[in-house]
Amino acid sequence: MLEVEGIFPGKHPSPVENSGCGAAYMADFSTSSQKKRWIFSAEEIHSKRASCNKKSAEALIKFGSTDLDAQAGLPDTGRAEGGLPGAGPSQGGAAPALPAVLSVADEAVLRRHYEGKLQPVCKAFSFPHKIQATALLYFKRFYLHHSVMDVDPKDIMLTCVYLACKVEESHVSADEFGKGIKQDPAAVLKNELPVLQALDFDLIVFPPYRALEGFCHDMEERSLVSSEERAAASTSGRDWLDEAMRTDASLMFLPGQIALAALRVYAQRERKERITGYVKETLERLQGAESLDRLSATLDDITAMVSSAGPLPEVAAVQKLDRQGKFCRKPELWRELESRKREEKKARKQQQKQKRASHDVQSREAPPEEDPAASQDMKRRKSEPAGSAAPPGT
Repeated sequence: MLEVEGIFPGKHPSPVENSGCGAAYMADFSTSSQKKRWIFSAEEIHSKRASCNKKSAEALIKFGSTDLDAQAGLPDTGRAEGGLPGAGPSQGGAAPALPAVLSVADEAVLRRHYEGKLQPVCKAFSFPHKIQATALLYFKRFYLHHSVMDVDPKDIMLTCVYLACKVEESHVSADEFGKGIKQDPAAVLKNELPVLQALDFDLIVFPPYRALEGFCHDMEERSLVSSEERAAASTSGRDWLDEAMRTDASLMFLPGQIALAALRVYAQRERKERITGYVKETLERLQGAESLDRLSATLDDITAMVSSAGPLPEVAAVQKLDRQGKFCRKPELWRELESRKREEKKARKQQQKQKRASHDVQSREAPPEEDPAASQDMKRRKSEPAGSAAPPGT
């Protein structure tokens, strides 16, 4: 028996006949921390991220850096918290200038980029799919409590993968992992505790992949699809779920709902009437017409979210934002760069001034230009014999 808890919130689970899809998995979700503490509305997610962004901007003003370690060790600069950092040089005895902060939209671009990078990292190590899914959920949850200006998202991405390996019992040593990704293992390890704290030590997660496999196995057991059709639905569904995991779907919807959406998308695209009927039947097993309408609308919302996500950000845009985030964590690097730019600009102006002065000197010292016609006439006169006269009438 398979419990469909994890499909619709606030309802008691209804049994769906299935002899091979881990009933314990779905049953565990009903009492999980994910269901209790890690499912939010779109408004709550936006509010959390905006709050983190504002807090980081205020830290830059107050402490002169957004870096978490720096915030703990730096004294208060004494700046007022009312304004945002500017980008101009400091004047006189004023406090040092600060770089401009990233916006909430800028942070979304960086998060999406590194969520996209996380999946290839896991594939390069041939990690099980659950490692990728777990690490993605850790990454998303971490940045509900922090801004990307606080900690480098690349480091957090790698720490989340390393931590997911430990939790899912596919352990790889930090040295081996660092060597494989050509990164300092110390950078992976130093963020382990901050990640655990941001997750509130809720390490057991329920991605939608296992729920998808459960639905596919259930269809095969009931002879609704052949083994080949089940494999095709599973492969297509996993690919779609990879895209869904890069959206906020896993923070807003239950894993069974996301899995059903993946199955319905495949059935509609490939015109698989039996699978479409299975999805509809699964929805109908919920109690009451109102529940069916709500769940159908939920699947529509999930599908629309994935469809509208678009491609991953352009590398050039990511590099610019990455650099700006680094400047917020280490403003001294930004000030060095700005100082170098000012010196280079000053040097260019000096070179242009010297070039103009040199040109003016050369213009004053150069002899006046001769009239070519007058010069030719002078040469002709000099070549004529002395005392010769021009013919009359000329």
